Amino acid sequence: MEKPLRTANELEDLIKQRTIHLFGPWPKAMTLFVFEERMGWNVSISSANTDANAF
Repeated sequence: MEKPLRTANELEDLIKQRTIHLFGPWPKAMTLFVFEERMGWNVSISSANTDANAF
């Protein structure tokens, strides 16, 4: 059985939902980038520059 294909937005939402469930609220200064490549998906996370920005 084949899994349904997902969009970048759907993958981003799924990753954030699972992360929030395990670790708590998603930090405001943290950005998740999801983009398609030739052979699949690439995900990158950019965190806050300082500890003060993380909260």
